[in-house]
Amino acid sequence: MIGRFSQMGIYRELARSREFYRVAFAGLLALVSYLWDRGSESMSTIGMGLARASLALNGIPIIWAFTSECNSTGDPGLGSS
Repeated sequence: MIGRFSQMGIYRELARSREFYRVAFAGLLALVSYLWDRGSESMSTIGMGLARASLALNGIPIIWAFTSECNSTGDPGLGSS
């Protein structure tokens, strides 16, 4: 794994990737959500909204990929016996 990232071209390729920017932006939203609500005892509406937006940005593509894979293979997915 270390050898794969020893060449600078890999980092340039990552920096051009839309997924990299999406994940970085979602991580930034999660950080802002944490910092927004850090001093209070309960979560604010804004903090919760930022956390949910981060979750949606990172989670929806995973769920989408899983369901399309299950649909293409005919596998019913998790929870099937």
